[in-house]
Amino acid sequence: MEEHNISLTTPEISSLWKTYIQQTATLCVVNHFIQHVQDSEIKPLLEEQASFLKNFIEKAKTIFNEENFPIPKGFTEEDQNLSAPALLTDLYGLSFIYRLNQMNLSDYATIITKVARQDIVAYFYDCMELTAKLYRDSVINRFYTGDERQRN
Repeated sequence: MEEHNISLTTPEISSLWKTYIQQTATLCVVNHFIQHVQDSEIKPLLEEQASFLKNFIEKAKTIFNEENFPIPKGFTEEDQNLSAPALLTDLYGLSFIYRLNQMNLSDYATIITKVARQDIVAYFYDCMELTAKLYRDSVINRFYTGDERQRN
């Protein structure tokens, strides 16, 4: 089968760009929570969120590079001060992960219906799958305790 090099469409470019900006901003917020979180059950969830975000950001950079497309500046370590005191409670960090992934699930699902290129669909499908996992984990952490967590 002949391989075709299909350029990114406008919806694909805008979705990648928007997602990149959102993910880099979110990573700054999550890093602040990780720096100050005391709760041993919430910290792993925040660390997993940070890991997924870093992975998504790197994959987006790879796509931009392969397309010879400029990489958005986004938000960086220069935009955060991890030595600043905690701004919010640990429970708010958990709530942030819960709401963030709740909103991102519908966003990624919508994006998937607007893009066509196989690698871009795969990228956003991966984002959606990992977001669904984090959403589920945050629900379990938020609403269940002890033995109830293990059953779910």
